[in-house]
Amino acid sequence: MAGPEAFRGPHHLPCAGPPGAPDRAFPGAPANWRGRCAWIFKNRCATSLPRHPKLGGNSTPHPSSLEVTMHSSSSLLTRGRLCALLIGASPLLIGQTSAVGHVTGTVARPDGSPAVGQAILVETPRGARELRTDEKGQFRLPNLVPGKVVVKVHAAGMMDFRSEVLVMVNQTTALAIRLKPQASTTVEVVAINSSVPLNTTDLDQSKTGFTTTMEQIDNLPIPLTTTTDRLSQTLLLVPGTNTGYAYHGASNLAYNVDGVDTTDSNYGQAITQLNNDLLDQVQVMTGGVSAKYGRFDGALVAVTTRSGSNAFEGSMRMVLSNPKWQGLGKTPELYKALGISMTRSADATTTIQSYTFLGPILKDRLFFSLGYQTYSPEQKTYGKTGGFVFSGLPYVASLSEERKDAKLDWIVDTANRISFQWNASETRSENRFNNLGNPSTLETLSGLKREKRGYYSVGWTSQLTSSLLLDLKYNDAYYKSGGPGTGSTGGALVPTWKDMTTSTLFDNGTFSSEPEERHQKVFSLGVTWFAHGMGEHQVEAGVQGYEYTLESAALDFPSGYLISFNGFVPGASTPALANRVMAVQNAALTSLVWQVPVHGKSNTKNKAVYLNDTWTLDKHLSFNLGLRYDGFTSDTTPENNHYSASALAPRLAVNVDLAGDKRHVVSFTAAEYASQILQSNLAGASVTKTPITRTYLYVGTGGANQGLGTDALTSTGAINWAAWGKSAGVTGQANPVTTQDPIQNRTTFVDPNLKAPRTRELTLGYRHEIPQQAFSATLVRRWMDRFVDDIWYGDGIAPGRAKIIISNDPDGKRDYYGLELTYRNNAIEHVSFGGNLTWSRSLGNDSAVTGGQANNFGNGISRDRLAPQGPTASFDRPFILHADATYQNTLGQGRYNFSLLGSYFSRQISSCPWGTANTPANLVAQGYAATYRKFFPELGVLHQPEYFTLDLQIGYEHPIAGKAKAFGKVNILNILNYMPTTSIQYYGTAYAGPYVPFTLYDGKGVVNQPARSFSFDLGIRF
Repeated sequence: MAGPEAFRGPHHLPCAGPPGAPDRAFPGAPANWRGRCAWIFKNRCATSLPRHPKLGGNSTPHPSSLEVTMHSSSSLLTRGRLCALLIGASPLLIGQTSAVGHVTGTVARPDGSPAVGQAILVETPRGARELRTDEKGQFRLPNLVPGKVVVKVHAAGMMDFRSEVLVMVNQTTALAIRLKPQASTTVEVVAINSSVPLNTTDLDQSKTGFTTTMEQIDNLPIPLTTTTDRLSQTLLLVPGTNTGYAYHGASNLAYNVDGVDTTDSNYGQAITQLNNDLLDQVQVMTGGVSAKYGRFDGALVAVTTRSGSNAFEGSMRMVLSNPKWQGLGKTPELYKALGISMTRSADATTTIQSYTFLGPILKDRLFFSLGYQTYSPEQKTYGKTGGFVFSGLPYVASLSEERKDAKLDWIVDTANRISFQWNASETRSENRFNNLGNPSTLETLSGLKREKRGYYSVGWTSQLTSSLLLDLKYNDAYYKSGGPGTGSTGGALVPTWKDMTTSTLFDNGTFSSEPEERHQKVFSLGVTWFAHGMGEHQVEAGVQGYEYTLESAALDFPSGYLISFNGFVPGASTPALANRVMAVQNAALTSLVWQVPVHGKSNTKNKAVYLNDTWTLDKHLSFNLGLRYDGFTSDTTPENNHYSASALAPRLAVNVDLAGDKRHVVSFTAAEYASQILQSNLAGASVTKTPITRTYLYVGTGGANQGLGTDALTSTGAINWAAWGKSAGVTGQANPVTTQDPIQNRTTFVDPNLKAPRTRELTLGYRHEIPQQAFSATLVRRWMDRFVDDIWYGDGIAPGRAKIIISNDPDGKRDYYGLELTYRNNAIEHVSFGGNLTWSRSLGNDSAVTGGQANNFGNGISRDRLAPQGPTASFDRPFILHADATYQNTLGQGRYNFSLLGSYFSRQISSCPWGTANTPANLVAQGYAATYRKFFPELGVLHQPEYFTLDLQIGYEHPIAGKAKAFGKVNILNILNYMPTTSIQYYGTAYAGPYVPFTLYDGKGVVNQPARSFSFDLGIRF
C-alpha cells in the first residue's frame, strides 16, 4: 500500500512518508519530508480549522493520518505553533534514553468499530502530548520517561475517559479503550490503574524477571541502613535468586543506571552507590533479555532515577536506628549448651539523612534533579585492643558515608535532547578491620580506609526521521581507595612486629596506604527504527565499546617490614623491644619479611555489536530476534599477560497471545549469554596484588640486646642489616633466604585463548493478566560452562615447580532447573498483595563452588574427590517464597498504611562431607600442594538450616502546607523474634572406612538471623 496508510502509527507524522509516494492527504506537497512539512506550514496552518472543544485538536482529521501536537501543562498550543512543531516533533522525543517505557492502545466505538482519528490527550510531568488514532483506532506513545501519566479521551456524545497509567522502564503499557454513549448526565469514566505495579515484565516480550517502583518499596518494611540500601534488599526479592545476588545459578550481573553501564568489571557487581530517595524504578531481567545487553550471565539490573519536571518537588528524610533497640528473644539452645552469651549492643543511635530537590530550570526545556545522603553522626562501635599479654586499650571504630547525585536534562529543540548525570560517594571507615594479627595499640589498628566511587555520563539523543532515533552515550564509572592519610598509623618508617605465640601486633599495623584505582569507560551508539512490513518492527542496532582499567600495587605493612618474634621474656610487664624474644637462626620462630610494591596496570577492552528486532506480527504472535557479538582483549603490565576472545550470543523469543487481548500469553525463549571475564579471576597472574617479598633469617646476638639498637634495629629504628640475612656470616639486605618476585619468579600465566564464560538458556512461560491482577508461571533451564579456573601442570616451570595457567575449566559444568510462580493483586480497594515462589536446583562440579581446587592436581587425583558432581554450594536452595501485603486508607486529612513482608528459605546445600587429606608424594614432588580438600559425596550433603522472616511497617502521611506532606514510618524486622537453631561449624567425626582415616567436616551452616529490630523514618515531601 502506498501513501501514508503504509506508514501508519503514532511515530509517523503526516509529513513523513516514503520518498516519491503519492500524497493523498496533502496533494501538491513535496516528497521530501522537510520540504513537505514547510509546505504544510505555509498552506495549511493559516487555514481556520475547528478545534476539539476539550483537547484542542482538529475535529475532522484525515482518517489515514496521525496528528501529534505538543503543549505545556498550562495552555494549549496555537495552530501556528502546532504546525511549526510538526517540522521536527514526535512522541519519540519524550524520553529518548535506554531507560524508557511505552504506552500503546486502541480506541473503539460502542459497536466495536475502530474510532478513527480520535483525539488522545496524554498529560506527563513535563507537559502534555496530543495525538490521534490511525485507521485501525490504534495509537502509540513510545519512549516516555518512567512515571505516572494521565490518558484522556473525549468524543462527542460519549462519556469522557480518564486513566492514570504507570509507565514502567523497558515495558509497554497497553490500553484497550471502549467508548460508551453519554447518559442523560455527563459521567467521566475513570479506569482503575493503581500506582502499585503488577511486578511483571512486558507482555509483548518474552522476558522473565521483576519490575517495581521505589514508591512501592517505600511502603514495605525494607529499611535503609548503614550497611544495606533499599536497592540491594529489593534485588533479593526477585524470583530465581537465592539468599545472595545469584540469579538462575549465576552471579555475574550487569548494572545499568538510566541506561548507563555502571558494572564493576573486577567483581561483576555494581560500582555505584545511589541516593535511595532518587531511585524511581527497578527492573531485573533474568531471562529472554534483548541482544542489546551483554557481558553478564546472571541478570541485568536496570535502575531509573527520578527526573525533574515542570513542578518543583523534593524530600527530606531521616532514618533512625540503634543496635540497642534490638530484642534478644530466646537464646538458641545450642548457644546455651556451648556457654556462649548473647549481650545487647551498645547504645548508639545513627541517623541517615537524605535530601532531594527536583524541578525545572527552564520550563519545558531544562530540568534538574539533586540528591544528598549521609550519616549523622558517623556510625561508631567500641572495642579494646588484644590484651593477650598486656591489658588492652579502648578504641573507637567509625563508619561514615556521603552520596551526591546530580542530573540535568536539556530538551534542546524538538529533535534533540542532551542529558548529563553525575554521582559521587565516599565511604570512610576507621579501625574496623583486622588482617594479619590482633592489634595491641592504637598504632596497630587498621587506621583510615577511604573509598571513593561514582560515575558521570553524557548522552545525546536525536530524531533523525519520524521513525529513526539515534542514542549516543559516554560514561566513566570509577572506584578509588587508599592514598595519603590512610592505613595503619604507626608510620611509614616503623616496622610492624608480630608475636608468633599470640598473633598480636606491636608498634605498627598491617594496612598500607597503597592506592588502587579502577575505571569503567563505556561508549555506545545505538539506533532504533520503527518499521512496518508483515506487522510492526522495533529494530535496535548499535555498537558498544567498554574499556576497563585497574591500577594498583600491594603492600601489607606501612613500612614494608614485618618482624616475627617468639613471645616475651618471663615476667615482662611492658612490650618494650628489650623484652621480645628473638630465636637465633630459627625461621619458624623469628624472621624478617621485606616487601617492595610493584605497580601494575591491567587494561581490558570489549567491543560489541548487536541487532535486535521486536517484531509484532499480529495481535496473536510476536517475536524477539537478536544477535550480539562481543570481542574481548586484555593486557597487563609489567607481566605482559594477554588474551583475546570473542563470542556470539543469539537471542530468540516467541510470544503467543492466545485470545489477542493480552490476557493469556504463552512465551518461549532460547538464548545464549557471554559473561565478561572478570579481572579478579586473573589476580593470581597480576602484580597488582602481589609485592616482591624477601624473607630473612635472624642471626643477631639475642639476649639482653636483642631488641636494642645494636641488634634487630638501629638506634634510629631502622632495620639493622647486620642482624639479618641468609645465614650466619651471610647478612645484609642483598642476602635473603627466599625471594618471591611476581615477575622474576612467576608461576601463574594467562591463557591467550581464554574464552568468555557461557550460559545457554531455555524458558517456557505462561502469563495471565487482567486489570489489576497478574499471574505467571515460568520454567527455566540453564547450562553453564567455560568457567575461568587455575589449571596446574606439574613440573611445568622446572622439576618440582608447577606451572599455573588461568584458562577455561575443561570439565566444569553447572546446570540450573527452576519453576517460578508470581502473583499480584491490586483489585481490592485499599489493598495490594502478592509475591513469588521459586523452586530450583543448581547442580554442577565447577571449581567456583568447591574451593577452587578442581584443576589443581593434574590427573593425579580424581575430580570426584576434588569437585564432585552434585548440588552447588551457596546456589542450591530448593524453595524460596516471598509474599507481601499492603493496606492503605485515609485517616483525617492524611493517609496511613500497614504492610507485611514475609520470606521463607528452605534448607540450602552448603557442601558434602570433606576433610583435609595428604597429597600423594609423587604429586608433591612435581610442585603440587601438599594437602587438598577431599570430598565424600557418597556420605550425603550438608545443609544450612531453613528459616523465615516476617517484617512489618506502619506509616502515616499528613499534609502540612501547600503540596508539602510530613510522613513517619516505623519498620519492625523479625516481628515474631524468630531465631532459628544456629549451629557452630566444627570438625569432629573421624571417618574410618575404605579411605585413610582423618577428620571430616560435618558441621552445619550458620544462619545469622538477627533478633527483632526497629528503625524509624521521619521526613517531609513536597
